[in-house]
Amino acid sequence: MTLTPAGSSNITLTLAGSSNITLTLAGSSNITLTLSWIIKQNANPSWIIKHNTYPSWIIKHDTNPSWIIKHNTNPSWIIKHDTNPSWIIKHNTNPSWIIKHDTNPSWIIKHNTNPSWIIKHDTNPSWIIKHNTNPSWIIKHDTNPSWIIKHNTNPSWIIKHDTNPSWIIKHNTNPSWIIKHDTNPSWIIKHNTNPSWIIKHDTNPSWIIKHNTNPSWIIKHDTNPSWIIKHNTNPSWIIKHNTNPSWIIKHDTNPSWIIKHNTNPSWIIKHNTNPSWIIKHDTNPSWIIKHNTNPSWIIKHDTNPSWIIKHNTNPSWIIKHDTNPSWIIKHNTNPSWIIKHNTNPSWIIKHDTNPSWIIKHNTNPSWIIKHNTNPSWIIKHDTNPSWIIKHNTNPSWIIKHDTNPSWIIKHNTNPSWIIKHNTNPSWINKQH
Repeated sequence: MTLTPAGSSNITLTLAGSSNITLTLAGSSNITLTLSWIIKQNANPSWIIKHNTYPSWIIKHDTNPSWIIKHNTNPSWIIKHDTNPSWIIKHNTNPSWIIKHDTNPSWIIKHNTNPSWIIKHDTNPSWIIKHNTNPSWIIKHDTNPSWIIKHNTNPSWIIKHDTNPSWIIKHNTNPSWIIKHDTNPSWIIKHNTNPSWIIKHDTNPSWIIKHNTNPSWIIKHDTNPSWIIKHNTNPSWIIKHNTNPSWIIKHDTNPSWIIKHNTNPSWIIKHNTNPSWIIKHDTNPSWIIKHNTNPSWIIKHDTNPSWIIKHNTNPSWIIKHDTNPSWIIKHNTNPSWIIKHNTNPSWIIKHDTNPSWIIKHNTNPSWIIKHNTNPSWIIKHDTNPSWIIKHNTNPSWIIKHDTNPSWIIKHNTNPSWIIKHNTNPSWINKQH
């Protein structure tokens, strides 16, 4: 007897006795079955074949499902459709279900263990793989995102792109997000704690690091400025240069600015209070210190003048030399100028009133005192004449000697000269 099912398959039943039949499939396969029942119908199902062994049931339909095959072992059920799903295969073990589609999803594979589901698409997503453990989901795309991997633990999500961002990794803990770019920014790393953001560039800025606490921002450049560090407290900004200024440090309190140069000025320090500016040079002036009060300026030289000190009050200027004049002191009041020499004159003191000039020598004359009134000049010698006193009125000159004549007094009127000797003549009076 020959059974011809729907399709091109032929099954030949050869009787081998009253209760056994051999199914000879098209090809070389032979199956010997013990049939308990064979039911032939002119309607559906067209054949129902019951076995005491395997397959326990074979049900043939002229419509869908075209074949239903029941096993007591695996696969427990095989269901053939001429439409979708084309095959449904049920297992008591793994995979528990295999479902074949001629359209999408082309394959659905169900496991009782991991992976619990495997779903194959001919379009996107090409594969969907479900796990009861980690990774809970694996989704494969032929386009972007090429892979999506879901974890119940960390990383909670891993998303792979063939374009940018090439990788996106989500954590429930730190780092909460890791984003990889093939272009800039090459890496973006988000933290729930510090640093809250880390951004890596292949160009400038090469690194950007954001903190919720201090430093609030750290920005790294491969060129200038090489580092920019922002604080919420002091120093509020720290800027590092590979060239000048090599360091710029900004404070909200004192010092408000600190600027470091590799050349001159090597240091510039700005205060909101005193000293308002401190400027350090490696050459001259080696130090410049600016005050809002006194001294208003202090300028230090490694050469002359070694110190220049400016006051808004007295002394208005103090200038120190390592050579001559060793000190120059300027007053807005008297003495208006004080000039100290290590040589002669050792002191020069200028008054705007009397004495207008006081000049001190270490040699002769030891003192020269100039008056705008009388005596107009007082000249003191350590030798003779010991004193020379010049008047604009009478006596016009008074000259004191320690020897003879002990006094010489010159008048513009009579006596025109008075000359005093310690010896004879004791006095000489000259008349006009």
